[in-house]
Amino acid sequence: MTCPVCSSALKSIVVQSVMLDACAKGCGGVWFDKNELDRFDSQAEAAGSDLLKQLHPQMVPANTSAPRTCPKCVKYKMQKRFACAKRNVGVDSCPGCGGFWLDTGELARIQENWQTDAERFQAFDSMFAQEVVPLMAAEQARVEGSAQVFGKIDSVLKFIRPSYYIRGK
Repeated sequence: MTCPVCSSALKSIVVQSVMLDACAKGCGGVWFDKNELDRFDSQAEAAGSDLLKQLHPQMVPANTSAPRTCPKCVKYKMQKRFACAKRNVGVDSCPGCGGFWLDTGELARIQENWQTDAERFQAFDSMFAQEVVPLMAAEQARVEGSAQVFGKIDSVLKFIRPSYYIRGK
């Protein structure tokens, strides 16, 4: 595979039985296939510490604003997304294969967000309560309002239904 940042060849590395692809002679980024990042994104996980020891320093400056092509799929442009509930670390994700590209230092910044899984879950619950619950409540109010409108229309037009004229229906 080729690095999506500096076009160097990616080097395969194995960390705790997970094969990753790192840019050893260029920007120092690393590719995670789908679901692999979950094994490295917490300080409590030994795999994350082992990986940080194996990553190479940045040799080539990375342009973080340029669109990047997925090194695995090649045909998809990756999308920027937040890697954690605190929304302070943006990573590149592929909509095709579900993989992630992390630039130099991003894994360490992700790990700094929480010390334990309990802190991670608490941060997610807080973000969910602040951002998703209000959206759900607004949508519920909109749907209930629509149901009331349709109920009124139904009561006005009930004489059009054949069941209105048939007794027992």
